[in-house]
Amino acid sequence: MSHAGKILWQSFTVLAAISVSMLTPALLAAAPVYEIQGVAVSSRNGAPVPFCRLSVEVAPSNTPIQSGSGSGQASGPRFSTNGRTAQRSVGRPNAAPPRTSKNEVVADAAGHFTVEVPEAGSWRLLGVARGFHSQIFEEHQGFYTAIVLTPSAPIFHATFRMTPDASIAGVLLDEAGEPVRLAQVFAERVAPELPGESNAATGGPMRQVEAAMTDDRGHYELAGLAPGNYLVRVQAQPWYASSPGLQRSLNAAGPTTDPSLDVAYATTWFPAADSEAQAQPLALTGGEERQADFHLNPIPAVHLQIPQQVPPPAAETGRSRPQRQATINRVSADGSGLFDNMTYSTGGGAGWEFSGLTPGIYEVHLPSPDGQSDGETRQIEVRSGASGLITLEGSTPLTRLTVQVDGVPDSEVSSIAFVDTETGRSIFAMAPPGRRGRRPLDSDEEGADDEPSPSRIALLPPHTYDIVVNARSDAYLAGLDATGAKTTGTRVTIAGGTPMVRLHVARGRGTVSGFALMPDHPAEGSLVLLVPITLGTPGNILPVLRDQANSDGSFRLTAVTPGKYILLAIDHGWDVNWKDLQSLERYLLKGTALDLHPGSKLTETIQAQMP
Repeated sequence: MSHAGKILWQSFTVLAAISVSMLTPALLAAAPVYEIQGVAVSSRNGAPVPFCRLSVEVAPSNTPIQSGSGSGQASGPRFSTNGRTAQRSVGRPNAAPPRTSKNEVVADAAGHFTVEVPEAGSWRLLGVARGFHSQIFEEHQGFYTAIVLTPSAPIFHATFRMTPDASIAGVLLDEAGEPVRLAQVFAERVAPELPGESNAATGGPMRQVEAAMTDDRGHYELAGLAPGNYLVRVQAQPWYASSPGLQRSLNAAGPTTDPSLDVAYATTWFPAADSEAQAQPLALTGGEERQADFHLNPIPAVHLQIPQQVPPPAAETGRSRPQRQATINRVSADGSGLFDNMTYSTGGGAGWEFSGLTPGIYEVHLPSPDGQSDGETRQIEVRSGASGLITLEGSTPLTRLTVQVDGVPDSEVSSIAFVDTETGRSIFAMAPPGRRGRRPLDSDEEGADDEPSPSRIALLPPHTYDIVVNARSDAYLAGLDATGAKTTGTRVTIAGGTPMVRLHVARGRGTVSGFALMPDHPAEGSLVLLVPITLGTPGNILPVLRDQANSDGSFRLTAVTPGKYILLAIDHGWDVNWKDLQSLERYLLKGTALDLHPGSKLTETIQAQMP
């Protein structure tokens, strides 16, 4: 290279270095580092939580919404999410969030942490530590606060109040003071329920059930429990009991049972109740350890005899004699609609006998005499103090309720549940046997809207039920009518006979989003409520919807049924008795009235009220 070329090259290098040094601050300013900084502490005493594991995930349903006006809001596009954690309940679909990005760190000995995130957006912060309940930042009753980062606010400072695990432990002893081994212990968490919403928005009182088994000392422990109210119950069998749950044909020769061995333990609730209605809930706070001991005494086992109808001779029917079976199911005590156990008996003879029964409600399915139809299902209650032999006399036949859907194809309705207003048990309407396994008609398939909706069947004891419809897309229950039954709002009363309920389902659920503000800052973590003005009236079909405001005060209520509502926010109002209409009255007076039409997408800025 010539001398002149070297000079030119050196000049170019110097100019390039000067240009880079001048552009670097601008480039760095254009690409901020997004971080969540903070400290993890115990919600019980404020002590640091050392070496806890913190991670961030993209919050589900990140949807840009319009920026609101008011103090404490950054400029630029906003992101919001309907901050809900997944729940085991009917009618609240919460798909797993997309795991497009996840960063994880371990806090130091003082609980301090810094988590980097790759970009602006809405994030949820998760915390895990030994001895603490795994949780999301500012989690309350299944909702949480998403952390919103923007170019003008790239760093968020969080105090993560982690809730210590609670536990229930105890000992089970028999009548002789000896440990009861291999007993099943259940702790059922009873979630809040909203009057007026009844059970229709949640699929019945939500039960989170934890289970444990006693060891050879009769000891059990249910650890890692979240704060809440728990009902504790025990199911066990005396070790010396004779063939519990035995079923046999009535004309079959069987060994004579020693009455002293023909015993069982009744399902027992804490402290010593034989029914859930008499049970005493255990209220657990974070980190609390409660003792729940049981002393079980055997009771005489009950035998249920079921005579069998004699089928027509094979020569008259032209078919071979069918193999028939009767079943008996004990209805689960946790209101889930499932069964604690199931036993079968097959064959001919004069009938069947089921032994080892204890107080509770049972459903007995009897086959049809010819084996060609569905047969009959009856419900019988074994009452406390019953012993010896009982029959189906006094049992209640289950009502065969026909359910039809109009307005949308049947395939758009994922499930239809009937929730007993007294027990909370959910019973689902099922497709008839001939339809099971048939490919559903897709809503976008040609002729979908023109095909008559097939019927579903629900077997129900005569009672009053709230109807829960879980529909796909933007469909919602707009109303219902019935023949042979009484309806009010989303509630139906079945008295027997052959009733039919028609569900009117429409499309056009809407969205209400916006910002909740305090006078000088976003109302982070506030409770946002969308309350129908018809709440508490007999014909109300609209549920109360909830959300929790994000770090910038943003909220988003999705799948809103068209109607008239009042929108309000209560700053950190999760301890407010929002289930009580009278308690809400003073907040409703300062709320924002909304008239949501089908498909509406409303954006509102509201002032949060003090609790």
